[in-house]
Amino acid sequence: MLDVDHCEFLSFRDVEIKELFAPLRPVNSFAVGVSGGPDSMALLLLLMRWRALIGQSAPKLNVLSVDHGLRAGAKSEIKLVADVCQQYGLRHQVLVWQGEKPDGNIQARARNARYGLMCDWCDEHHVSHLVVAHTRDDQAETVLLRLARGSGVDGLSAMALMRLWNTTSIFRPLLNITRAKLMRLVEETKFPFATDPSNSDLRFDRVRVRRALEVLTPLGITAEGLADTARRMAGAREALETMTREALLQAVEIFDAGYCVLSPERLDRFPLEIKRRVFGRLIRAVAGQSYAPQQASLDRLSDWVYGTGKSSRTLGGCQLVRRQGEIWVMRETGRHCLPELLIKPGLCAVWDNRFTVTVGRSVKYPLLVKALGSKNFSKLRSAADAERRYPAVLGAGLPSFWLDHQLIAVPHLKFQTGDGMYQVGANFANSALLTAE
Repeated sequence: MLDVDHCEFLSFRDVEIKELFAPLRPVNSFAVGVSGGPDSMALLLLLMRWRALIGQSAPKLNVLSVDHGLRAGAKSEIKLVADVCQQYGLRHQVLVWQGEKPDGNIQARARNARYGLMCDWCDEHHVSHLVVAHTRDDQAETVLLRLARGSGVDGLSAMALMRLWNTTSIFRPLLNITRAKLMRLVEETKFPFATDPSNSDLRFDRVRVRRALEVLTPLGITAEGLADTARRMAGAREALETMTREALLQAVEIFDAGYCVLSPERLDRFPLEIKRRVFGRLIRAVAGQSYAPQQASLDRLSDWVYGTGKSSRTLGGCQLVRRQGEIWVMRETGRHCLPELLIKPGLCAVWDNRFTVTVGRSVKYPLLVKALGSKNFSKLRSAADAERRYPAVLGAGLPSFWLDHQLIAVPHLKFQTGDGMYQVGANFANSALLTAE
């Protein structure tokens, strides 16, 4: 067994290792995703050495492996990780992707499932950071893939060093490190690793891009150059984001009931690209979506906002309505079946990817959170004069709390039964998307 407490690597100097993982120094506990391949096993080895260099004050390390249920060989790879973790006294957790598997776009869906499972685990165990082993080669391949899809500045800025997935910070410390250097590390230390045969399967886009990059390198299109392009695009993206934040501050009013009001007149002073970004951000936040609509859809939305056509339209799970020279952006409810969520007393959860909902410890029974619905909203609409201005579509999508079939509370309408005995709350969780991305 390799003595990580006292060894020094040939491929990585200790000072370099300390610099790579410096952002983890203030945290109490973090997780690392390890599949068993050479990149992730090298990352695990580097993290173990880093913790040895830090000493007793080092954050706690949790190792996560995901069984996608797609390959029989994956179980042996996960066992390899488990054996290594047992040798070094590390906590190892296997997360299983349950349910029916997709027929198409397998790698992308498996990736989303993997991140979802690991970040959910981090959230449940109060772990703030998830470390993953993306390399400079991965960055270059991502840029080429997005070039092929006609991506703009955002897409070509590729992967960021740090990004947020729900409440978990995904940290990619190896984005400036090559796969070859990581392979040298595991080979020189004889650290175990497995080979995933899907990395050579030409059915997958990323594998074909990897082969194409080998052909393009003699022409000067290298992984290093593409990674540099990604960094420059990230700088351009930040400049655009700064202007987008300014436009949002000037032209958009955000309400805790989960809707926004846009002033087309104030937004009109900004360039079209900034308008697109504002529209996309609004749709994402109000509908609780992970991604903005495609650029062509946002261009059509801009035409509608500054046109004289219909008084309302829908896009991306939102309904947009003209009201007295402004555009109200609200969650669409008619064609969309909003989720139902059972919350136990004393817990907090996210409903419809939009609201943080809570049930107080003093509540005796779990409560069901679901959309209020148009009929129930109509009955409660006159409860407070301040809510008379709510359009029906907005009221129908408000979070409401139920016990069995009895409506208990609608926080945004200041409605509650039982003389306040049910302590519940609902706050719009996506305000940050509109102010600080």
